[in-house]
Amino acid sequence: MIASLDGISWGQGAFGIQTEKARLLATGRVVCDLSMVNPDIPPPRFLIDKLCEASVKGVNHRYAVSRGVRKLREALTDRYHHSFGVSLSPESDVCVTLGSKDALTQIALVLLKPGDEILVGEPTYAAFRFVAEYAGLVVRSFPLSYDQGEMAASIEAALAAHPIRAVFLNFPNNPTGQTVAPEFYRAVLASARRTNTLVVNDFVYGEMTYSGTPAVSLLKAAEPSDSVLETFSLSKAFSVPGWRVGAVLGASRLVRQIAVAKSRVDYGLFLPIQIAAAAALTSPEPFVRQITEQYRNRAEVLTRVLQGAGWRVVAPEAGASVWAQIPERVHAQGSDAIVSRLVSGGLVTTSETFFGADRRGFIRFALVASEDRLLQLAEVLRL
Repeated sequence: MIASLDGISWGQGAFGIQTEKARLLATGRVVCDLSMVNPDIPPPRFLIDKLCEASVKGVNHRYAVSRGVRKLREALTDRYHHSFGVSLSPESDVCVTLGSKDALTQIALVLLKPGDEILVGEPTYAAFRFVAEYAGLVVRSFPLSYDQGEMAASIEAALAAHPIRAVFLNFPNNPTGQTVAPEFYRAVLASARRTNTLVVNDFVYGEMTYSGTPAVSLLKAAEPSDSVLETFSLSKAFSVPGWRVGAVLGASRLVRQIAVAKSRVDYGLFLPIQIAAAAALTSPEPFVRQITEQYRNRAEVLTRVLQGAGWRVVAPEAGASVWAQIPERVHAQGSDAIVSRLVSGGLVTTSETFFGADRRGFIRFALVASEDRLLQLAEVLRL
């Protein structure tokens, strides 16, 4: 299957880069690792305090609830209402998961079956293809485009030509940082209704837009009868990736199936983490905006550094990474070769091939270093 072949090649490439990183570190070299969006910004102190407070209570060390305690589910639906204008029921429309990757895996294993075809963007959030490989799904792709009408037309054409069971979207996008308008979602949902296709949007960066206005949720554009789901996470927005707090939200009949399946295999997140996560979601303090502002500032600094070194960059609109095209003078070498050259210079990044793209010459830089550190990369980026 396409997914299996891609998964093998990407895994070997990523492994090789990390092996070289380890070798450099062993020789005492200073390495700047921008290959993974693993937040270096600490979480708000009140979250750590809340976690500690909940952890010292003995009762909180018992089994939790696989679909999430009521307090956390209410906090998630409240957040969706206030941030995205979407009204959901905490009882039927949300299931807490072990991060967004677990959410995507549950969707694939519970709602799809081996051999089903799914449609993803190219370049795509790599977890989509890894999940597809794990679940035995066949992957087809449509080209991402800043022309949203053209992109919606590509999806419509793919749904008409192939027996696609699910469309997996990722907006705001990783790796490109692109956002979309409500009209795009409405066009995709109209096509999906005609073919009875599930539409899923990974919405991890929903609140992390550089404009200050939250992104549009797929659920906001949906009608009650639509087969739609959205995955959400606190990992990046609140800088708590190790907590693994995510959720599936949307059509109650689909969420219910996932919640039932989860109840058979796990007892949910450690209860103090659920309690602290609920406090994060309901806090009136603008922590997400403050964290996002740091990423925005880093993106501006890195964009200037890259452009000064001859790279071509479309400024991201959201998220925690920069998607840049290698200079024209070295374009023929390809992104994989350039990633290897950068590693030799002490900079670890991620090639476009990890995201299912090829021959375009793009590399993703995760914004997980300080502005001062990013400024120091100017020399190694002059290829």
